[in-house]
Amino acid sequence: MRSLPPPLSPTRSNRVGVAALVLGIGGCLCSLTFTTGIMGVGLVLGAAAAICGWTAKTRVERQMANNPGVATTGRILGILAMLIPFAYVFLRWT
Repeated sequence: MRSLPPPLSPTRSNRVGVAALVLGIGGCLCSLTFTTGIMGVGLVLGAAAAICGWTAKTRVERQMANNPGVATTGRILGILAMLIPFAYVFLRWT
């Protein structure tokens, strides 16, 4: 009699990490428009991306997810999206 193969383990995707990546890309694009209102949107999206990236990285460390690269990239893009408006204002007014 043949034995059955072991059951497949469910994949643990990190939807928070993907959300951080999408928010980070959107935040960077909005921040790079150099229009005051849209840069504010980029700042908010960047903050949301950084928070989601931090949360996703924690989920990876707790082995609840398996894509640390997406979480790290989302967090870095979120921080970058928050820094671009401040750099623009600093360079414009000095």
